[in-house]
Amino acid sequence: MPRLDTAGSRLSGTALEAAWRARAEFVVVGAGALGAEVFRQLCVLRPARILVIDPDRIEETDLAKSWLFAPGSVGRGKACHLAALGREYAPETQFLALTCEFADVGWQDLARASLVFSCVDNDLARLEIALACRKLAISVCDAGLAAQGASAGRVSWFAGYSGACFGCKLRPQRLRELLLFAQADVRSCSLAETGGGFSLTPTMASLIASLQVDFGVRQWLAQASESETIEIALTPEATLRTFTTPISAACPLHEPLPDELRIPAKPGMTFRDLIPQTSAQAAILLDWPYSTRARCLACSCEWQPFVRCAVLRSRGRCPACGASAIIEVDSVKVIDRDSPWAECTPEQIGLPSNHLFALRFSGQ
Repeated sequence: MPRLDTAGSRLSGTALEAAWRARAEFVVVGAGALGAEVFRQLCVLRPARILVIDPDRIEETDLAKSWLFAPGSVGRGKACHLAALGREYAPETQFLALTCEFADVGWQDLARASLVFSCVDNDLARLEIALACRKLAISVCDAGLAAQGASAGRVSWFAGYSGACFGCKLRPQRLRELLLFAQADVRSCSLAETGGGFSLTPTMASLIASLQVDFGVRQWLAQASESETIEIALTPEATLRTFTTPISAACPLHEPLPDELRIPAKPGMTFRDLIPQTSAQAAILLDWPYSTRARCLACSCEWQPFVRCAVLRSRGRCPACGASAIIEVDSVKVIDRDSPWAECTPEQIGLPSNHLFALRFSGQ
């Protein structure tokens, strides 16, 4: 491995490689054209651990976007497929795969990460990543491709707790819309494209992914504290633009973090078990609201979905008639000792396993 400058010191190739093997743990969110290429290049670097997160399965249209998706892989989960390839190529690296939306990932799976590579294609997913990583003080290297057919892309470095986040780049009205929408809808990380065959997407994805991995790793090694963006366009003429993003006073993700602890739940523990008996105001605050009762407007059927409200509103179907006209009757965001859900385990109301729960003492 070549010599690289780190914050304040210059390590030899051997020393850097040993440090890299011990502590470089990366998360790749989204395994489409861009995410698959970022994953491939991270495999070449052979870090200690790579976690891939994507809810989707490989479709025929994906075969034209990455050589990592072969005809025999159609129907397989994207994250699981990439992790299996990685284990063959770099057996010294630990590979993990989660076939779910980012918002459904247990935060214990994220907390040990050195850096998150965001390879999603919509602002809502980016904001969900920003919210989780800010609370966990993890830096994010986000990238995006221009609309299909355009030879342009962007890479942004968001510096953990100290720097601006993705929300700081948005107009205040757009940010408010997304924060509200985060409670009401969710979209896949994959590109919603139709058709297949010839595509130039892999070419631009390879270029932007190379920049994303190089820029992200260098910023992480240097412990960069400012949020920076690189924009590149190849047509009609080649241009490269860089700029920094300051923390926005209008971004609620940068309000002072509340008085809370992040605590894990052991298997079988109820919410009551998580709440200490010594504090009268202690409560568990869920990161996303969960629907506990819903009603179908078509047939009046009522049931307990036990999923994030965002998932119910975007993809929910009545179990009796299959209609999508659904309203939430009850949901839960805060659980204290008097809550009707205090005796439930997190899994019973649909929360991810291996999570870190927010324990608040102030009653906020």
